[in-house]
Amino acid sequence: MEVTPVNMRDAGEIEHTIAAFAGSPNAGLIMTSGPSARLHRNLIIKLAARHKLPAIYTERSFVAAGGLISYGADYIDQYRQAAGYVDRILKAKSRPTCRCRRRPSTNW
Repeated sequence: MEVTPVNMRDAGEIEHTIAAFAGSPNAGLIMTSGPSARLHRNLIIKLAARHKLPAIYTERSFVAAGGLISYGADYIDQYRQAAGYVDRILKAKSRPTCRCRRRPSTNW
C-alpha cells in the first residue's frame, strides 16, 4: 500500500490531485482536517463521488454533506458529555460533605 500525502490549497490543485488519484489502481482518499479541506469540502466530496474514489474524512460535517465515512470525533457529543461531568461536579459541591470517621491504621 502506497500513501502519498498531498497539500491541496486551491480548487485547481484539488481537481488535479483527485483526478490523478482516480487514475491509479485501488486508490482512495484520506482527508485530514484543515482550513483548506473545510473551505473546499463540497468540491472534494463531489470530485470523490464523480471519480468513484472511496474517501474517509476527519469530521462528521463531510459525511452530512454527502461524503462516505468519517473517523473523527463527534464534537457535539464530547461537549454534551463534558457538560454532564461539569453538572455532576457542581452538584457534588453543593451537597453537604459527610464527616467520615478515620479508620485506625493497622500495622501488618
